This record gives sequence, structure tokens and C-alpha cells, in this order.
Amino acid sequence: MLVFLLGGEGHLTYSNVDWQVRDAVLADMIRAPWPFAYGTGATPLILRAPLGMYLFPALAGKLYGFEAAHLFLWVQNGLFGGSLLALGSLLFPTERGRRSALIVLLCFSGMDILGFSLVRPGRILPFETSIDGWAGIQFSSTLTQAFWVPQHALCGWAGGLLFALWRRGLVPFAAYCVIMPLLLLWSPLGVMGTAPFIFLAFGHMLKTGRLTWRDVALPCAAIIFVLPILLYLGAGAGEVGARIAFPPAVVYFAFEMLEAIPLILLTFMLGGARLYGLACFIAITLMLLASPFVMIGENVDFVMRASIPALLLLTLITAEILETAPSTNWRFSLIMILAIGSITPAREIYRALIYRASPAPHCDIAHAWQVSFSKFGTHTYFAPRDSLPRSLRPTSPTIIPPLSTPCYERSWAMPRSQLLGTATDRLF
Repeated sequence: MLVFLLGGEGHLTYSNVDWQVRDAVLADMIRAPWPFAYGTGATPLILRAPLGMYLFPALAGKLYGFEAAHLFLWVQNGLFGGSLLALGSLLFPTERGRRSALIVLLCFSGMDILGFSLVRPGRILPFETSIDGWAGIQFSSTLTQAFWVPQHALCGWAGGLLFALWRRGLVPFAAYCVIMPLLLLWSPLGVMGTAPFIFLAFGHMLKTGRLTWRDVALPCAAIIFVLPILLYLGAGAGEVGARIAFPPAVVYFAFEMLEAIPLILLTFMLGGARLYGLACFIAITLMLLASPFVMIGENVDFVMRASIPALLLLTLITAEILETAPSTNWRFSLIMILAIGSITPAREIYRALIYRASPAPHCDIAHAWQVSFSKFGTHTYFAPRDSLPRSLRPTSPTIIPPLSTPCYERSWAMPRSQLLGTATDRLF
């Protein structure tokens, strides 16, 4: 609950700029009768996005208002995240191990500050943004995921954690395969990032002769159940686009050397491959090395979101190694990498504390998008109504007229005190 509170949920602390769009989505879902569409063009546009996180908060907002919706969102995500922490604690049999794992989880990040110093020598960016994306491609720290994209974070954490629990015999294979499709409406990219580990688990079950008819039938039933979600998310998806991208070789090499390769090598040398199997360790490595070459849409969302399950598994491996490995130079090096990486989540917390709670939106998502994301297309959030299959297409949706009022009554990032803001600018 504290993590998501610091991330701006409940509108009690500062919300990062991604919440400009997220708040507007929730506000539109509250004020408009369902189903609704946007009439800003010749063809009505539907809101086609992973809306799973918003559904119940929007219903709460229809009954009790915008503030109640955000409080409900905070409680919902806090309970989800708390449940994952409780399940994850099963992997660590001792109280000390659980505490150590929690610290590693909250501090886990690549060495962003070093990369940032390379591309921005002599000055760190103002605190209203993060430093994870210093290379133009990004693996997000645990707290960055929680603060900026909780829906993707929770889905990806569930995918990585359930694999670890299955590998230890604490979760049935069928349950793992059933739960993940149900999270498609939260984060399709998070489910994509989990797919290699599901296939890995399936291959292991098949190879060892442990696969039963339930292990096949129940996941198939889940896929049939979420078929309308797949059709909804696929509406107009051709406009989003998926392609192979090739970042500059120097940038890619520097990125991987500061974000992934040292952690992978050190955990391997300290016995990390034996914790969840060599095949799992190879899958983690391939996912972190290959995902920067895939782009979906106009931004690097795929590498940021699909990498979350692999990063979570690497976090669990790191936590277990630090608890069990003997004191060696390799172990000390791993601790130093984590210490350097912890600067990234420390900045996230600092920003949450020095800035005021962000203002509520007074415009719809189309106008909120223009505030900070106008250089990107809106295909990830909108699709023509006619692109929906007939079985899902609303025949007479409520048309939301454009709102001409300013989106916010004040600037988004406003320091709690002028003195604090001035001191921050001078230092950084």
C-alpha cells in the first residue's frame, strides 16, 4: 500500500506524467455512460486499451465521484501487490531471507546513474522525470514499474512469480496457465513477456510425463473465456504495428553492460542457474538481450513491459544468492551493483516526496494526450468503432464531445515549497 501511495495512487502524493493520460482515461470512464465513443473525427473512435485496472475504480467513481475512484484504485492495486508479496514470501523460508528479499526487490535496478552520467555529463535531469530511459531503451527498476505503470508491473510480477512458485512445486501448472490469460486486459505486453516461461514450463511438464488433461483443458478454457478481450484488444491493432528495431550498436552494448549483463554474469557465477533451472536462466538472459530489438507502437513499450517477468525472476535469483552464497569478491561486486542501482528507486521516492499531489484532469483523454505525448500517435488508445467485430461493436454509443476547458488548473510538477524546488535545481 505504501509503494503505490508513493506512486501517486489515491491522488495523495505526486503522480508521474504517465498519469496525465491514465487519470483522463479513468475520468472519461466515470463521466460517460457505457458504451461510449469519441466523436472528434469522421468515424467515432472507441477507447481500445488495457482497461482491466480501471474497471472497478470507474464503477466506484460513478457511485461516489472521482476521488473515491482513485482511492479504490489505490486499495485495489495495494491488495494485488500485497498478495504477490505474500506469495513471494513462500520462496524464502526464514524471516531474515524475507526481509533481505524485500530490500533487494525495492532496490533492484540497473546502473542507470552511470549511463545517465554518460549521456548527460555534469548534470542530472530535473526530478520530475526518471533516469531509467537514459539509453532510449529501458529496463525499469521495480519502483519505476510500480510508480509509472502499475498495471503492467502487477501483471509482469505475477507472471514471473508464478513461474518461480511452480518451479518450487508451490503452484500447479494449470493454475499458472489459467491466471495469466485472465490478466490480458491488465497488460497484454506483460502476458507476452510471460509466454516464454509458460512454454518452458509446458515443455518441462511434457518431458517429465507430468502433463495431465487438466493441465491442457483448463488453460484452453481460460483462453476461450478471454476471447472477447483478445478481439477487443486486437481492434485496429494494425495501426499500432510491430516490427524489428535495431538500436545503434554502441548504445545497445552500453545499455546491456550497465543494465543486465553484469547481473546475469555475477548471479550465474554464484550459482543462480541452479535455483530455477538452467533453462529458466537462459530464458531470462535471452529475454533481456533480445527484447530491445522488438518494437510495438511508436515507443519502446515492448522492452519496458515485456521484460518485467524476466527482471522479477532475476530479482528473486539475486535475493536468494545474497542470502545463501558465501562472502566472496563476486558477492561483494553484486552488492555494489545493487547499491549503485538503488539510486534510481531512491530518486523515484524523492520525487514523490518533494512534489505536490498532481491536479485532477478537467479534459478528456484526447486532450490530455496532447499535454505531454503529442509527438506519439494515439493508436495505442483509440481504434475506429467499425474495427471491432460485430459481436462487440456498440450500435449507438454515447458520443463524448470534446472538452474545451484547460486540462489542469496548475502545472503538473510543482514542488511542495519554492525553497525545496530551488535547492533541487541547483544541486542537480
